[in-house]
Amino acid sequence: MIILQIHNDAKEKRQSFEAHCKDLDVHKGYGRTKDEAIEEFKENLSSCLSIMKCAHSDLYSNTYETVNVDCMGVEIK
Repeated sequence: MIILQIHNDAKEKRQSFEAHCKDLDVHKGYGRTKDEAIEEFKENLSSCLSIMKCAHSDLYSNTYETVNVDCMGVEIK
């Protein structure tokens, strides 16, 4: 079961609530309410899953490219 972490900064503003899961590398969801924050988190997770499905498909069908990078992630030409 996934455990969402909810933070309320108590400022009662547009993005007072924050939802995220420490075990997933997905953008946090923000909202005026806890439910809005969770809905945005779900949308972010869906986007991430779509990207992961494409990446998985490309990797296993061997349709990918590689680039060499240095220790800072800058491409070496």
